[in-house]
Amino acid sequence: MNKAALSRLAMAVRADFEVSQNEPFDPMEWSKENGIPFISIRDFTADAAALRRFLEEKPRVWSAALLRDGRRHLVIYNPEC
Repeated sequence: MNKAALSRLAMAVRADFEVSQNEPFDPMEWSKENGIPFISIRDFTADAAALRRFLEEKPRVWSAALLRDGRRHLVIYNPEC
């Protein structure tokens, strides 16, 4: 998904939750409403190299990732963002 498509998706999700562009969006509430767990990368992996890369060397490279395994979804998030 490109940046424009992600922007449209974010606007649609905000509209579904009746949250304006100027209001903070609570992803944890979204997670509860949709039954999609949010897990910190710290709890997702013990791989020292991955944790060092994503939390120390390049903490602003990513904020979260939505993973899908068949019909289930999971969000891995970066607690440094």
